[in-house]
Amino acid sequence: MGFKIMGSKNMSNTRLAWIDILKGIGILSVVAGHIYGGMLGDAIFLFHMPLFFVIGGMLYRSPPSDRAFLHQKAVHLLIPYVSFLILLSAKDVVAALLHIVKSPGLATVSELLQIVGIAVYGGRLLQGWTGVFWFVTCFFLTQQLFHLLYTRCRRTGWLIGGAIALIISTLNTQFFPQVCFPWNANVVFAALPFFGFGFYLKQIQISKLMYGIAAGLTAIALWLISNGYEISYNMKASGYGIPVVTLIFSMAVIICLIGLSQWIAQYLGMLQKGLAYLGTASMVIMYLHQPIQLTLKKLGTDGEIRFLLASLIPIALYFLIKERTLTRAFLLGSPRDFEGFVRPLG
Repeated sequence: MGFKIMGSKNMSNTRLAWIDILKGIGILSVVAGHIYGGMLGDAIFLFHMPLFFVIGGMLYRSPPSDRAFLHQKAVHLLIPYVSFLILLSAKDVVAALLHIVKSPGLATVSELLQIVGIAVYGGRLLQGWTGVFWFVTCFFLTQQLFHLLYTRCRRTGWLIGGAIALIISTLNTQFFPQVCFPWNANVVFAALPFFGFGFYLKQIQISKLMYGIAAGLTAIALWLISNGYEISYNMKASGYGIPVVTLIFSMAVIICLIGLSQWIAQYLGMLQKGLAYLGTASMVIMYLHQPIQLTLKKLGTDGEIRFLLASLIPIALYFLIKERTLTRAFLLGSPRDFEGFVRPLG
């Protein structure tokens, strides 16, 4: 069984269905990765964040202009990023302000400035409720870099750029793992090969042989993890496992997940609908699952309940968010709704 993302118009609905399923599987793995440790956690960290960069490459289309691409992606990604960051950081800001009122002085003012500074710097410095937000800015920067490479040197630029980025990311993790750029910009070099891999996949058909090789490599990777070998990714902390080897294992797992998503789309109707809806709500789940599961963890809630509620509560909130123009604009990053909202203000 093979697939080709680009193709006839009558394939578009099927394509969107299985990609949403793939996103649904991906976001469930993100939630699980923040709850479970051990072998399961290590296995999830092999692929869960790279998967979303691959999906980004699959969905990339060259826009009419650089400016249009920058504007569209900034609205779609950065407006919700800032909105959720403000909402989830509000409790810390309010607490710092109350501390200043109660005990005015340089120390309490510095505490507030530190909270604001960390929020602005972003990336690896974000922890706790906003710890996963590094992905959004890194994804945005990766999109923009890939776009520049593709539009300037279509045939070879993104391939050469991906290879150079892989070298830089290897040097980063091997010799300078403490490097922490604003918005996790240094992680872009590790993300770009995955984004390019996704772009490559949408132009080919995955053959049975490729699926077989990917399945074999996945089995080897799981065996290595079960025997204590550290081959997982911690992209946020610039931990990229064994150079090239971990990359190949991660890509193999992602190919298997693509095949699984297509199989579910074709044969498992009820599961397809559930995972596809998770996929459409994946960004809201990404933003909100940590506050939910960390709060439940403090209350002593079991991991299974935390996983369930951290997945389902954001879906319910997504249903409410998408019903209002204001929330669609600022929390979902809908360009149409955002432009409609800000145009009268201009």
